[in-house]
Amino acid sequence: MKKGIFFFVILGFGVCSWLIISSCGHKQLAKGYSETLLNYDYVGDFNNGLALVERLGQWGFINEDGEEVIPCEYEMAGPFSSGRAYVLPFDDDKYHYIDENGNVTLTTDYEYVRSFTGNAAPVSHGQNWALIDKDGKELTDFIYTSFTPYTYKGKNIFVVQNEENRYGILDDKGRTILPCNYIWMGSFDKGLAALWNGNENRHTTGMVNMQGQIVVPFLYDNIDLCTENVARVEQNSKYGYVNVQGSVLAPCVYTLADNFFHDGRASVYRGAEDNLRQGFINSQGVEVIPCQYEPPYVYGEGGGPLLSSFSEGFAKVAKDGHFGFIDTKGKKLTPLDYDDARDFHRGIAAVMKDDKWGFIDTRGHEIIPCHYDNVSYESINRLKVTLDDRVLFFDKTGKPLVDEHYLPYDFVGEPIEELTEVIRNQRVGYVDEDGVEVIPCQYDQITPFHNGTAVGNDRGKYYLIKKEKV
Repeated sequence: MKKGIFFFVILGFGVCSWLIISSCGHKQLAKGYSETLLNYDYVGDFNNGLALVERLGQWGFINEDGEEVIPCEYEMAGPFSSGRAYVLPFDDDKYHYIDENGNVTLTTDYEYVRSFTGNAAPVSHGQNWALIDKDGKELTDFIYTSFTPYTYKGKNIFVVQNEENRYGILDDKGRTILPCNYIWMGSFDKGLAALWNGNENRHTTGMVNMQGQIVVPFLYDNIDLCTENVARVEQNSKYGYVNVQGSVLAPCVYTLADNFFHDGRASVYRGAEDNLRQGFINSQGVEVIPCQYEPPYVYGEGGGPLLSSFSEGFAKVAKDGHFGFIDTKGKKLTPLDYDDARDFHRGIAAVMKDDKWGFIDTRGHEIIPCHYDNVSYESINRLKVTLDDRVLFFDKTGKPLVDEHYLPYDFVGEPIEELTEVIRNQRVGYVDEDGVEVIPCQYDQITPFHNGTAVGNDRGKYYLIKKEKV
């Protein structure tokens, strides 16, 4: 019975990778990175500097140097959170919580337990759940059917559901900060969540913060958070914007509106669906670029416009079926005389004229003229163009490159700190700020880096990837 809930909890975290037993080995990669072959059947993501591992059905923990600091001697275990992890010894039917040194801090008598979030952890007797603190004190009665933890800016809460399927919020001391009166609650994002008031047949939508305060009143059909301070609202099939104090920034007059702000702007549309005009609104609700442009694309039978957005300070717009770019003040970067265009990426954008592609830079200059059948971004500083059967490479200034040994990438991600994820032939690696492939494209998957450490999966063999300390 306990094994079933254990695997459910592990899958719920969604951050773990399965490993096949291998002998250990160490190899230097480029620019101070190294990989070490791990000797486990399973390795989880790092949390609190420790990763959950399993070998031959026995569970323990390794540190970011790959050292097994808590031995693989447990029948079950969960990842560390808030300085605690739950474990189930082979010779015991009781769940224990341990600290990061492997010392038992609490022994429980509950049927199931879950990880701590802040000061509290959910525990259950059968189908009913409650919260306990790190001393084992029961903070609530067993009256809840589900707990979903959230942490934001140091505050920890639990969204709870009671036996009447109503939602509310508890803090990590078990105190009710929003009663279970609501028929649905969305996921918290940036400390806010949408909330439905009413019943299954008729409801209105508001927004609640992590203090349990209703910050946007129940006046709307739908709400989507855009930024920490602005939400898009829908009322009678029209869209507008409010701030998170509930004040109206822009009334619900738009036929369509984007729920994301880019470069401080969101795309909005006025008019009937067969005669839409696009403009842009700022985060204060001011329509800074009037609704005068055509939708950039119409897709699918009976489809609608694609909500284009700003990227790197410029937005693609269209008039009379031709494309160009404007800046955040509405000033044209280029004339609207291209047949197609793609968003800016790393300071350049692909444009098409007379069925031929090229690239422009942030000055609007064609650094690679529109002479080619297709173009693509191949790396941080490398562009690929094709003409008939010829494949050519250029740098970001338009200078031709010659490199017979270069293998292009199928995908180039956005930089995170000093590394950018790249994919070639479905194999994952990383390049640095200079475009050097410091972690080769040889892995099926690489977990996110924590303190310079990640876990890579290479055809069933998994490696600890580290940046060596200088």
